[in-house]
Parts: sequence; C-alpha cells; structure tokens
Amino acid sequence: MEEKEIKYVVWYARVSSYEQAQKNLSIPMQVQQIKEYAAMHGYEIKQIYEEKHSAFKWKRPIFHQMLKDIKKDKDITWLVVAKWDRISR
Repeated sequence: MEEKEIKYVVWYARVSSYEQAQKNLSIPMQVQQIKEYAAMHGYEIKQIYEEKHSAFKWKRPIFHQMLKDIKKDKDITWLVVAKWDRISR
C-alpha cells in the first residue's frame, strides 16, 4: 500500500477594515472555507494566521511573522488564502 505524503499548509485570513473586524464576519467565514478546503484536499493545517489590517499598507505584523515561520519550517509546502486579495491589493 502506498503511503500518502502529508501536505502541510499555513493559512492567512485577513479583514481590511475596522467595520469588518467589529462585525467579525469575514475572518470566521474564511476560516470555515479553510477547514473545508483542507479536509477536501487532505492538507494538514499547521497554523491559521488571522489579521485585521489593510493590505494597502505593508505594516502587517501577523503577515510578517507568518513569512518568518514559513522560512523556518521546512515541512510547510503551501501558503493558502481564501482569496488573493487577502495577501495584497
């Protein structure tokens, strides 16, 4: 029987406005999508990074910490986002 390779992923969820963060709608929706997608594709989620900052400015401490963590952890094979605009504008 062939052994299946585990794909470790980190996930980045972000809201860009104070109103979105206060309503707490967008991040929970993204996290739900994350969990469903990972289960469907057999991914093991190492970490979900959640941030409440605009992508317009580059001052996103969680995002930068995530990049450092990815560099350190050689098991991580993918960075996944619910939508591309969660990374940058």
